[in-house]
Amino acid sequence: MTILVTAASGALGQAIAEELRAHGARAVLGARDPAKLGDRFETRRVDYDDPSSLRDAFADVRTLLVISSNAPNEARLRQHAAAIDAAREAGVGRIVYTSFVGAQTPGDNPLLEVHHDAERRLRESGVPWVALRNGLYLDSLPALLGPFRETGVVAHPAGDAPASWITRRDIAAFTVDVLLDETTQNVALNLVTEEARSFSSAIDAVSQKTGVAIEYREPSDDEYRGMLRRAGFDEGTVAIFVQVCRAMREGALGVDESSFHARLGRPAESVDAFLDRVLAV
Repeated sequence: MTILVTAASGALGQAIAEELRAHGARAVLGARDPAKLGDRFETRRVDYDDPSSLRDAFADVRTLLVISSNAPNEARLRQHAAAIDAAREAGVGRIVYTSFVGAQTPGDNPLLEVHHDAERRLRESGVPWVALRNGLYLDSLPALLGPFRETGVVAHPAGDAPASWITRRDIAAFTVDVLLDETTQNVALNLVTEEARSFSSAIDAVSQKTGVAIEYREPSDDEYRGMLRRAGFDEGTVAIFVQVCRAMREGALGVDESSFHARLGRPAESVDAFLDRVLAV
């Protein structure tokens, strides 16, 4: 069984590659620049914006993992469609796609619409598929907290609705289990911790664990855009941050069901356990 992982030079792709290696699985890694992938796996050039590279790379692939693009939303729609179309044309046996919690009911949030569109294309492709609806990266939480010890302030317009989280290493473990199990087909799976936690609740936990009094401020979306721009983020990243916070604020990212424990026989690392681990460093 040939497994190909796209966007394998990114943080999630590298975590999945390490997990595949730990399982002794035969896999191929794909990236726009294969030179970034090292020599521990076979590599192929995979550029979502170059359909010819997709057709060539997907030849003889049994299970394809399409890691969602991090481009601006308009480009992501086109890129995901190109990858799914190329997989169908190449005769790929199964497509696994890294989706996002909330994709089933996107409303008018562009971030969620991207994943909703990709899942629709998967269902209509005629190719067996799996959508892994990953929660928010717990790994990003320390960066979102910023220099709270010095300032005593964390500012994001994320509200206090429950949101679902997951660590990158837990995503990798679950994803590889799905990649190696060809019987998992035509299903969307929520990949999150067992307890949804709001951003404000996570900040309260940080305060309790560190003894630092933290004020949680919620700027308007426009104020938040200005903050991000002044911090040096490009417009695409600014838009993603704003859309994620809006989805959190509106309760679109909280789910009450996870496939993690049933599949792997253990719980995903919780928000509290993650904070205990990273705050101790």
